[in-house]
Amino acid sequence: MKENRSNWVKKDQLDTPLCEIFEDVRTTGTVRHYVTTAERILGLKPKRLDRMRYVEMNRYIDSLDEKIKAAAE
Repeated sequence: MKENRSNWVKKDQLDTPLCEIFEDVRTTGTVRHYVTTAERILGLKPKRLDRMRYVEMNRYIDSLDEKIKAAAE
């Protein structure tokens, strides 16, 4: 299965408000803030996004997204 990379972010966007990166997002929170919040909600040990490579970082963010969606169901 091919990955959907349309919502992937670059490292220089980690502290940019999400509403400035994605048209359909209204929050002013950043990617870094989303990751930190998701890790807290899921009880995960925080990871250093700055130390990850582009693909690894975005796969991690995608996995958090899936876990948050699953937890909300």
